[in-house]
Amino acid sequence: MKEFSCTMLPKVKQFDPLAVLPEPFQRFWVLAITLLDAALFGAAVYLENNRHPEVAGITVTIALFVALFTAVVYASVWWLRQV
Repeated sequence: MKEFSCTMLPKVKQFDPLAVLPEPFQRFWVLAITLLDAALFGAAVYLENNRHPEVAGITVTIALFVALFTAVVYASVWWLRQV
């Protein structure tokens, strides 16, 4: 019986999910989304201080979803580059 070795597996080109993005965004996508998130939180604080709590709550919810999405994408890209 022939022993199995990893060298017997075919070579697979590594998939880079950021390759579909334009070049400047590949470098600064985390910074861009972080700045967007900070702007959303700033808008929420402004709206809360100007007596629009219902709009501020929606803005904070959107900002939290953007932050969560960014974290998931960043972790996925990091994991894909490790394997």
